Amino acid sequence: MRKSKPLCNRTFLISLALLLAFNISFAQVVRWVYQFDGGVNGNDEAKAIIQGTDGNIYAAGQSRGNGTGLDFTVISLAPDGSERWVYIYNGPGNTDDIAKQILYGSDGNIYACGQSIGETSSNDFIVISLTQSGTERWVYRYNGTGNGPDEATSIDYGLDGNIYVAGSCFGVSSYQDFIIISLDTAGSERWTYIYDAGLHPGHDFARSIVCGSDTNIYAAGQIYFWGTLEDFAMVSLDSAGLVRWVGLFDGNTISPPDYANAVAYGLDNEPYAVGVVGYWANGRPVYMLMNRQNTGPFGWVYEYQGSAVLRDEAYAITYGADYNVYTAGYTTNNVTSRDFTILSLTDDGDFNWIYLYNGTGNANDEALDIEYGLDGYIYGCGSCIDVIGQENLLTVRLDTSGAEKWIYTYDGSAGDVDKANSLIYGSDGNIYIAGGATDSLSTLDFIVISLDTTSYSVDEKGSQGVPTRKPIFPTHITGAFPLFETKQYKIFDITGREIHTLNPAPGIYFIEADGEIRQKVVKVR
Repeated sequence: MRKSKPLCNRTFLISLALLLAFNISFAQVVRWVYQFDGGVNGNDEAKAIIQGTDGNIYAAGQSRGNGTGLDFTVISLAPDGSERWVYIYNGPGNTDDIAKQILYGSDGNIYACGQSIGETSSNDFIVISLTQSGTERWVYRYNGTGNGPDEATSIDYGLDGNIYVAGSCFGVSSYQDFIIISLDTAGSERWTYIYDAGLHPGHDFARSIVCGSDTNIYAAGQIYFWGTLEDFAMVSLDSAGLVRWVGLFDGNTISPPDYANAVAYGLDNEPYAVGVVGYWANGRPVYMLMNRQNTGPFGWVYEYQGSAVLRDEAYAITYGADYNVYTAGYTTNNVTSRDFTILSLTDDGDFNWIYLYNGTGNANDEALDIEYGLDGYIYGCGSCIDVIGQENLLTVRLDTSGAEKWIYTYDGSAGDVDKANSLIYGSDGNIYIAGGATDSLSTLDFIVISLDTTSYSVDEKGSQGVPTRKPIFPTHITGAFPLFETKQYKIFDITGREIHTLNPAPGIYFIEADGEIRQKVVKVR
């Protein structure tokens, strides 16, 4: 039976559909590129990015220190790309420390998680909290009982005002374990959940976590059993750390393993996870997406395999305001090798479309993150290989039918490794991309790029040059429309009706200049 949707959201979707039906074509324009070198010409890289409710940008990752190995790094930028502050943490082991993910809490503080080598331990599971001004509030470290490699891979902020972090820990007899830890905002541990520690010793990990609007916790990753070995896993806990259900999926093959890379919580109040699963049929892993109903049983399982029948994998997932599911990863196809892949399904598991991008190098391209923008478009980022074999940073914009609107690529000055690991659609209507770029002096650098998605640009395919024409108006205005730069103008409302006043009622309007639609403007009051 088709799931019912909240009526209040349908009203929004109708308005969105009218907006998109107006068929205005905007191109991206590069607003700025920020690059950070740790100072010793090492491998610096941004792994994750978020925008705070304060409007500022926060990116987390790693930078190479002088004699300290890789350091846990958080950098804050203003929306115009200017550096606000840089926070660097060197753990007690004086060697590699890496931030994997970051969030901006409802309390106005920043929380980042990752791994850090201890003074007498291997990698420890770590969470660090900072103020908006970059001052360290506290550092939480967790070392598993086996004193082995532990790491935090994903973090979220619950509706109850607490922090939830997923990852893995090394037990004294259970090896690598699936772990979720809850902290309060002061950094005190509320509870620790480890899945069946010691019952089935093997490689277990939680790679992604999300706090649902139902106040429950959902994590996805991998859990090991003697009979089926590594299984694709989804686990749900309540906010007190009590198990609601555990869902496992076995692809019926011992090699390669089955695991989930990402989990999302839908507007339909159900969780969705993506990853990879292997089957006996051909011994090759397939691109996997599944829905688990909130009562525990599977809703559906969707699998996709590229034409080459080799390895396919999904890395990221988002649930759109249109009630469709969007995933990002790669599929391996005949002739084109690994292709950057975005795939869309309905929330009932029905196929909508698949988008494939093959770089000019005909080699290994992949999508690493995906976002459903407030403008109703889909944004994916990752990397592609060019004709001379160099890896370039790649971002694409698609509409909800899967049609490509534009492509943006970035090639650092050294012409080597450049990639996007994470992106967000900002509340200001701009795109912010985090990753790494190689220049001629400092090898791989921590990089953040901002794209303006509302401006007009001559090059629809993503020139890195300066746009030839600027927007006539800001994207949001109050009061009357300002004077125009040309008398050849028209104003249209969302239905396409021409407006003959400079001070219409609040709403969404479109500006035509010289016979061409240039910009969407939201009139606030």
